[in-house]
Amino acid sequence: MQTQPRQALEVAKKSLINANDNKSKLLALFYITDAYNMLNNYLKIDEFANQGLLLAQKTNNQRFIFEFTYFKIFQLELSGDYHGALQLANSNVKRAKTLTDERLLGMGLTVRGQMYLNLGNHQFALRDVEQAIQIFKNNNDEKNISYAFNTLAIIYADFDDFENSIKFYKESLKAFTVNSFDQSTVFYNMGSAYVELKQYNTALEYYKMAIDSAKVFNDEFTITFSKNGIADTYLKQEKYDDAIKIYHTTIKLFQQINDIQMLFNVNLSLAQAYIGKKDFDRAEKHLSRAEKYSSTLNIDVSQLNLLKTREHFYELQELWDKAYATLKQRADLENTNFQTNKEKFVEELKIKYNARFDQEKMKLLQQQNNLQESLISQGKEKNNYLVIIIGLGALIFLFTFIAFLIQKKQRKNLYILSTTDSLTNTYNRRYIISYLKDLMSKKPTTQDFAIVMIDLDYFKRINDTYGHEIGNQVLIHFANTVKQHLEKGEIIGRIGGEEWLMILNNQKDEEIRQVLESIRKNYQQNKPASISKDCQLNFSSGIIRQAHNYPNYDQILNDVDKALYKAKNSGRGTDCFYNSVL
Repeated sequence: MQTQPRQALEVAKKSLINANDNKSKLLALFYITDAYNMLNNYLKIDEFANQGLLLAQKTNNQRFIFEFTYFKIFQLELSGDYHGALQLANSNVKRAKTLTDERLLGMGLTVRGQMYLNLGNHQFALRDVEQAIQIFKNNNDEKNISYAFNTLAIIYADFDDFENSIKFYKESLKAFTVNSFDQSTVFYNMGSAYVELKQYNTALEYYKMAIDSAKVFNDEFTITFSKNGIADTYLKQEKYDDAIKIYHTTIKLFQQINDIQMLFNVNLSLAQAYIGKKDFDRAEKHLSRAEKYSSTLNIDVSQLNLLKTREHFYELQELWDKAYATLKQRADLENTNFQTNKEKFVEELKIKYNARFDQEKMKLLQQQNNLQESLISQGKEKNNYLVIIIGLGALIFLFTFIAFLIQKKQRKNLYILSTTDSLTNTYNRRYIISYLKDLMSKKPTTQDFAIVMIDLDYFKRINDTYGHEIGNQVLIHFANTVKQHLEKGEIIGRIGGEEWLMILNNQKDEEIRQVLESIRKNYQQNKPASISKDCQLNFSSGIIRQAHNYPNYDQILNDVDKALYKAKNSGRGTDCFYNSVL
């Protein structure tokens, strides 16, 4: 299928004719649909995916419902219906979990991550794709890990982190031992990343590699995309005539398959090229077409790019009132989008806000200077221009104030990320060790405290028996249980795998035993529904009281580890004080 899809298609068609039962028909319909997917024949994909989905639903074959829904997701994506695509992707993830098939779960998470990316939800996109990569690694699934790395690279490119993007594209390429359809797509994506890094010659090399790779399979779709990438490169280099010539050849395929996103992109790029040539009539024609496609997509990013291009369109013609109105419209949209998507924006702005804000600020200052020069040279409409300048100044102040607020929240979120274990939402090793060092440095005025090191018993057996997902649920359950028993000033941190470190207020031996026994009882008896009732839970612990008397934190960790070792050698499920080890 990867190397000879046309031959695979003919074999699958013959198999469908000769199929004597529903399972054989479903298998043949799947391979036909997959072959048409490789050949980018979208009408046929839709036709056979619908046939397969109806038959799978009729026979209640959940595995093939997943596979044909997979194709339907990309059909909706192509038409610009990202919300509909995300809804189907959600259903596929749930279906894969029900089937307990890790390969399908990884595929479902990767695709859902891609749909989240289309909608600008980078936090959820990263979460899904990174989880998928781990699943594929655990199962040595090279083909799917390549696809997941490619999607991860696209996410980083959307963050404007093109160095990391290229790194993950190269990880994606490692899975290819022979030339294939997917390999040419990765070449194309790498070309796009190098364009953003302004390494135009390298970008052109990768686009040409993508075209050469795609020609082997007569993959017109990837060839067209790569030509479009070459045109984008020429546009960046201000080679407007070369770019326009190529754009007019690529737009035909996008019209044929009704790819709304690419029709928007190409028309906007053509408008930018004609603006560069100061051919404003042709630029207006393509701007109008881009506006039509933007209304269908209904995506803020597309609308903002459109407004930015139209603003430049008015500036070059010195239509200052229209330029200001467009600038204000763009600022209003950015502000509205910011207010309604604060959490999503914080995640994205961690990486790219400062650079983007500086660019916007410099652009606004440049526009202000241009307007001032126009006032001096023309001596007309002074009051109107003064209002514009004041408005621009107000916008600069607004951006500056927003930047201050976001950077303040950003620092807080970055601090949380750097100190917290992402799975269990407890402190991570780095933080709790740092906390312990800080306690030791405050002697002799520090409060008495006790140290408890905990290891979950037979955790590897749980992972091997029930799977890593259940193992993760056990870790989360233990963390939540402990948090319910901690008093003010007491903390817990995950120091690695199933090992934990607790810092408690210093108490008598029996009081500490009672706390640990209470944690153990709740940990064993109050399991959430996601953990099997047959799953046996317990833990062992080593304890040091009056830890503040130690000369340094290294000695504390060494001795409490000895106590934990003694507890585990005593049959597990026990608590051992260091004094009893001596």
